[in-house]
Amino acid sequence: MAGFQIILEQAAFAGKEVAITTKERGTISGMFTGVDEYDTDENRLGFFIDTSEHECDTVYIDEIIEIVTSPIARPEGFIQFTAKLVSGK
Repeated sequence: MAGFQIILEQAAFAGKEVAITTKERGTISGMFTGVDEYDTDENRLGFFIDTSEHECDTVYIDEIIEIVTSPIARPEGFIQFTAKLVSGK
């Protein structure tokens, strides 16, 4: 158990995405954001994974087969666009 948690914490601190292969639900990808300490299931320890900007999934320790980490592309900056109303004169 501790091994999976260490991998997830190291990935989170390094800014890496994880792909967690489970026994029955396939692969769940995203960012590890915290430990679910028996809140959603009082009998199982879980890990919160942000799968998108507005969605989160809980992966339980007893269903994990494999965890793979990969880098996340981060933009180096942004381009600011300015719009002006033109009257045509």
